[in-house]
Amino acid sequence: MKSISIAICEDNYSSLSYIEQSVQKFLSSRGYHGVISSYSSSFNLYSLIQEGIRFGLYFLDIDMPKVNGLTLAATIRSLDESAVIMFVSAKEEYVFDAIKVQPFRFIRKSHFQSDLSEALEEYLRQNQEEKEDTVITIEVQNEIYRFSVSDILYIQAKDNYLDIITAKKNTLIRYKISDMEKLLEPYQFLRIHKSYLVNYRYIFSLQGKTVTLEDGTQLPISRYRLSEVQEKFKECIYNAVKSDNL
Repeated sequence: MKSISIAICEDNYSSLSYIEQSVQKFLSSRGYHGVISSYSSSFNLYSLIQEGIRFGLYFLDIDMPKVNGLTLAATIRSLDESAVIMFVSAKEEYVFDAIKVQPFRFIRKSHFQSDLSEALEEYLRQNQEEKEDTVITIEVQNEIYRFSVSDILYIQAKDNYLDIITAKKNTLIRYKISDMEKLLEPYQFLRIHKSYLVNYRYIFSLQGKTVTLEDGTQLPISRYRLSEVQEKFKECIYNAVKSDNL
């Protein structure tokens, strides 16, 4: 089952829950799983975006306190031009203001289910046709890094830095491994150790407390994470086989 990382921002708790359930239900019906992070505070999501956290899809209410949806969307767009933003609003008069930040869709709360279905159907269609590999964008202070997810072999934490290892080069950035783990959650990276995140696609074998990659690199598995790593690796393989057979 393919995963999509999603952020939903809505200050009304009942509406937030309803949107989340509706999105997850629709995606499940199409063979997708939404890795959904829900925020009742636009300021909290705004802060995470400023810190470099990115999502594949955003559902934003417009009329919210502190940071309204239009301002939030403008920030997202300024940091990630390819961001897919959908507004969900009861105030249809905002539709023309929303155009300025190039949303994928404007979903009317008065026609929520029909608008949502149409929007997600089109999003999935375009997503399937997208040939470019998934790219994550990380902003650290005044520097911006873009990484192709499939190129990352593994990531090692070194003090306050992360060493991002690809087949071509290593890149050292100041970033927390816990934040990177959350960012890469939809892409089947395994936290095998407090200092290591590994792309399951490059794992050749799990033997004892050691992960061996296809290039022969050996990495340690924490004894506290051993059972979890084994189960998650099996789950990744199962999902990949299931996806190939769909």
